[in-house]
Amino acid sequence: MYTGNMYNFKKNMYKDMYTIENQNKLRCDVEQYLKNNGIKQRWLCEQMNIHETRFSHWKKGRENLSDDNYLKLLDFIKNKGEINVIP
Repeated sequence: MYTGNMYNFKKNMYKDMYTIENQNKLRCDVEQYLKNNGIKQRWLCEQMNIHETRFSHWKKGRENLSDDNYLKLLDFIKNKGEINVIP
């Protein structure tokens, strides 16, 4: 879970790319990234410890991710498929 200073650091690091309030660009980028790299949604959900149904709802724009999952997903894209979970 991202907390305190680490959360603010991560949020500021990505503020020019995406905003938590508007996750539409990230939805498109994640879908394209998964497709281009042959990564299954199920695998990503397992790595992020998020239920696949919730992730699917997010991809379809039905709901937004929690701040923690949002930052994990940004890390995934930035680190080219490696998820770094900071305790």
